[in-house]
Amino acid sequence: MNGIKRTGKTGTAGYFVLIMLVLTLLSACADTGATGGDTGGLAASAAPYIMPEPGVHYLVSGSSLTVSIESPSRDAEIFFTLDGTEPAENSTRYVSPFLVDSSIVVRAVALEDGKRESPAAHATFVILETSQTSAPPLISPAGGLRHNPTSISISSATVDAKIYYTTDGSLPHGGSTLYEGPFTIDAPVQNVRAVAIKAGEERSLSSASFSFSASMPEILRRGQWEGYWDRSGSGSIPDGGIFAAAYYEAPARGTSLTVGSATGGAEIRFTVDGSIPEESSLLYTGRMMVWWDGNPGNLRIGGNFVTGPITSSTGMKIRVFREGYEPSPVFTMGFTTAAPTPAPY
Repeated sequence: MNGIKRTGKTGTAGYFVLIMLVLTLLSACADTGATGGDTGGLAASAAPYIMPEPGVHYLVSGSSLTVSIESPSRDAEIFFTLDGTEPAENSTRYVSPFLVDSSIVVRAVALEDGKRESPAAHATFVILETSQTSAPPLISPAGGLRHNPTSISISSATVDAKIYYTTDGSLPHGGSTLYEGPFTIDAPVQNVRAVAIKAGEERSLSSASFSFSASMPEILRRGQWEGYWDRSGSGSIPDGGIFAAAYYEAPARGTSLTVGSATGGAEIRFTVDGSIPEESSLLYTGRMMVWWDGNPGNLRIGGNFVTGPITSSTGMKIRVFREGYEPSPVFTMGFTTAAPTPAPY
């Protein structure tokens, strides 16, 4: 690896100043090089950025610093150098993060179709050895499947260490968000990463991966219900008990259902034809009444009727949806239908 490798103890303050001065002068000299050429009036590509932040980094003997380069544009290609020369389209193409084990200056440019080369980005890394390592940050919870927005806490056993974190999967560094207390994550966050930084110690990185899915629907209440079938179709069958009138000719026994979900702000959708519920399926708005007049059955939601057929083979399929979350697994509610018993007027 190109660069000046320093080993042993940290050294004096003058030693630090000398290293930084030499590398800064190298960087400044290289900056004077003009890209030149006819740009043809094209706009410049956005400059890439180099992570972690430049400066002094302490590493335990045998370890390395991971350097990554990103561009604001997904379509841009990145080219970089490590030998002090200015990067150009014929330089090494950046493909993935690389390791640095000695002091070095990283220079990079971005280039995308229809635009000219970006201004060059530079980052000077001074690598010094240390015998101490900051304790890895502890992220709580440690990742996994979540059904609601989640509060995240981060701590480090290293006294006086500062913790920096990211929630987009990028490498955290001293320029990332400083952890000052618990914070809340929600979809589509996939990865929380944190680093503990203390002068004179190697940094320790921790990660926690999360996924978000609506929780499984729950049957909060299920009870027996008995009423009378209304052949007039007026929809006036009461929510419970027995109601008799001239228009009612047969009792119908069924089930009352109350459905819920542990995911806040979610919608519960269902089907009665055996299909998998989608976001456009019937919306659950409250207590359901399910009963039969033989076959097919009818479903009552509040004061509305939805014709079946609800049978022992199709049942009712229920699913929970929330924006930004994966839909919940499908819950299937089975029923046993029976012909009603005739009743006198």
